[in-house]
Amino acid sequence: NHFAYDVDLIVDAITLTSNSITDKLAHFIDEQAIGNIPVLSIQFPYSLDPVSGLTRFSITPSTYTLIIHHLCYAHVLNDGYDMCGTRIFMTLSELLPWSESLVNYLPKSSMTLDLPPRKHHSHKYNYGHVLIIGGSPTMMGSVALSSTAALRSGCGLVSLAVHQANLPYTRVLPYEIMTPTYHDESSFNQLLDKKSSVAFGMGLSKDPLPFDMVKILLKKDIPLVIDADGLFHSKKTLKKPHQNTRVVLTPHIKEFASLLDLTIVELQQDLIRYTQAFAKETSSIVLLKGPCTVVASVDKVILVEAGHPGLAKAGSGDVLSGVIATYLAQNTDIYNATIQALIHMTLVSEACLSKYSIESLLASDVIYQLSLLIDN
Repeated sequence: NHFAYDVDLIVDAITLTSNSITDKLAHFIDEQAIGNIPVLSIQFPYSLDPVSGLTRFSITPSTYTLIIHHLCYAHVLNDGYDMCGTRIFMTLSELLPWSESLVNYLPKSSMTLDLPPRKHHSHKYNYGHVLIIGGSPTMMGSVALSSTAALRSGCGLVSLAVHQANLPYTRVLPYEIMTPTYHDESSFNQLLDKKSSVAFGMGLSKDPLPFDMVKILLKKDIPLVIDADGLFHSKKTLKKPHQNTRVVLTPHIKEFASLLDLTIVELQQDLIRYTQAFAKETSSIVLLKGPCTVVASVDKVILVEAGHPGLAKAGSGDVLSGVIATYLAQNTDIYNATIQALIHMTLVSEACLSKYSIESLLASDVIYQLSLLIDN
């Protein structure tokens, strides 16, 4: 420790040369970092597991991380963004083989919103009819957010369907949103007629359903987003063979761990493998929300630098479900439609930071910004 006060920079090459570090050494580096001596990590911070991206020793991030040749999963998954600090990229002509190359990674800097121009000779039915299903007496705000987000994202029509008993609890909505109800299987099936896409589960609650809505939805050939409590009710049915080949699941880490019967810690050890495997098992697209969002289909996977900590607030996922539903209603390629919807949500959330702080941003603020981003 005698030289610690005379140094201007600590260069951390521990993970570069070895994947082991003693508690004593980690504690020493922590003390210096806390004492405002900057830490430059080579390839991976000493405190970051280079495979999973989980923190191993401390919560003290490096000041800088020099990333050689390419990003790895650990740089962007779990604690990767937080622990790397400012990332500096360096390319060498020759280098030792690292862990898996992060080929399918979409950073914010490469995102563009690809919206085709609308024809003058068109009408509302050309832009899709989205059906939002969910809500319960104490969580009607969720479906209000989803349906309004779907409308603001550009679909032609939006219907918000709730159980007949829950209609009195419906929140104030834009006048353009229709509010049909259902009370049994027959009325529920009628709701699905002539719909371009469905978003199911937001605010539904974990109370027993009056009938097997998931089974009905998976029999239909309608693009389907399943989110929130819809995932809870879909757990058993999803793994059975079903006719609907256009299903998008949008869990966060806790919901996904529950679907897989894993602990969150177990899931975080290998997010990519578990996400791809579940997409194959359920013949669906899995969009795993997180600091870096993983989008997997049966044969493809991409990691998207989506959002920011301001979205760690109630309602953000409901807004995303509505945006995805609109993109599914207007596109035949549901994988690309899902990614485009995620790009739209990401760019909107970034634009919100020019007006709102990360702490004060609301999901409803994001909805308002949806239309401004399209205009720009």
